Amino acid sequence: ISCFLHWKDVLKMQEVLLLGAIDHYMQIIKRRPTDIELHTHLANAFVNLSRLYLEPKIKAQAQLIHLNEKTGYAQELTHKFETASASAIEEFKILNTYAPNDAWIHAKLAACYHQLHMFEEEITAYEKILAICPEDLHTMYRLSALYFKKGKSAKGLRLYAHLKKAGFEHCDKLLDHYDASLKKAMLAKSCI
Repeated sequence: ISCFLHWKDVLKMQEVLLLGAIDHYMQIIKRRPTDIELHTHLANAFVNLSRLYLEPKIKAQAQLIHLNEKTGYAQELTHKFETASASAIEEFKILNTYAPNDAWIHAKLAACYHQLHMFEEEITAYEKILAICPEDLHTMYRLSALYFKKGKSAKGLRLYAHLKKAGFEHCDKLLDHYDASLKKAMLAKSCI
């Protein structure tokens, strides 16, 4: 019950700690602006901060806490989430400048884009990962699902065929995405 009643206080304490860490990294980066490790820590701190702001929505959906989406507090959390995510993306872009062939950076960018529902950018990030690691079946799977979601069925089916040939365990689940994409396209045409 205490967690249900005091979740805002707990969130505020966690926020203060993360903002303190972010400020600390930013102060050090001013002295060592090209230190990749510092930018990595800063990017991860922004990711953790964005997750912190997203957590109340997830808990509210699971009915673990009460959060009215129409209140100023909920809207403030949404704004803070978007700001923290944008800052994380910017830090990962800085890292990409120094290490453009690091799949980890592109995976982190893809995750941030996914949280923000920036699916075209997420697709681009996964395409870069696939260019770096052409046999990464998990990336192929995620990219194929995104292609279907965005109506790029030919690209999705090409990756599906590769996954099927490689014996990827969950590749048949992609057909659900393909089916949903086809239904969405048919509904759009029937509304014209």
